[in-house]
Amino acid sequence: QAGNFKQCVKDMSWRVRVACADVIGEVAVACKSDPDALELVKEHYKTLQEDNEAEVQVATALKSARATAVLGPEFGKSTIFPMLKSLVLDANTAKRLEMSGVVMDMAAPLGKALALELVMPCMRELISEKDDQPDLTNIRLAIIAKIAAFVDVVGTTSDDPKTPNETVKMVKELAATKNWRVRHAVLCQMPKFAKIMGEASFSSEFAQSISGAEYGAMDDYALIRTDWVFTMGEIAQLGFGAAWLSKHIVPVLEA
Repeated sequence: QAGNFKQCVKDMSWRVRVACADVIGEVAVACKSDPDALELVKEHYKTLQEDNEAEVQVATALKSARATAVLGPEFGKSTIFPMLKSLVLDANTAKRLEMSGVVMDMAAPLGKALALELVMPCMRELISEKDDQPDLTNIRLAIIAKIAAFVDVVGTTSDDPKTPNETVKMVKELAATKNWRVRHAVLCQMPKFAKIMGEASFSSEFAQSISGAEYGAMDDYALIRTDWVFTMGEIAQLGFGAAWLSKHIVPVLEA
C-alpha cells in the first residue's frame, strides 16, 4: 500500500498527484499509530507541496490543518505553514479564499504559542491588504467566520496587561471597516466573544463600541441596526441579564 501511494505521489499526471494531495490528511490519520509510516507520510507531503504544478501545491495546502493535526506542530511550523503562508499571501494563487480559512484552522493543531507566532501575523497581513486586492472582502469574511475558534485557542488576554490583545484589536478594526458585510459579520460574532470572555472582560473590551457606531447601533444600514437589537438580546440571554441590558443597551435605545 505504501509503495503504491508513493508511486502515485510521483505519477506523471498532475491530476493523479492532486488526488494524492486530496487524501494526504486521511492517509496520515490511517498511519497515526505507526511512527515509521508517519515519517513516510511527511516525505510524501513535502513532495506534494513542492510539486511543479500549482494545482498540486494548492490541493496540498488545503489539507494543511488536517495534516498538522497528525504530523505534529513542529512539522507544521517548519514545513507546512511556510508554504501555506506563501500561497495564501500571493494574490495570483487560486483558491485564496479557501486557504484563508485553512490558515485559521491551523491554530488548533499548532497550539497557542505557535498560533500567535505564525497564524496571527498572517491574519494581520490578509486583512490589511489594499482595498483593490482581489477577494479582500471575502477573505476578511472567511477570517471573521472562524475568529471565535481562533480565540478558543489563543484567548483574549495578553501576557502583558498593559498591551491590548491583538485579536480583540483586530476585531475592533474590522468592525470599523467601510464594507457593511464585514461590519455585519463582526456583529454576528459578538455573542461568541461574549460567551468566551464572560461579562466583565467582554464589557470592558466591547461595551463602549457596542453602544456606538462600530457594532451596529448607529450604522447606516438598516439590516445591521436591526440585527444589533437581536444580537444584544442574544448576549443578554447568555447570562449577562437585564442589568447588563439596562446599563449598556437601554440608554442607546432611548437616545
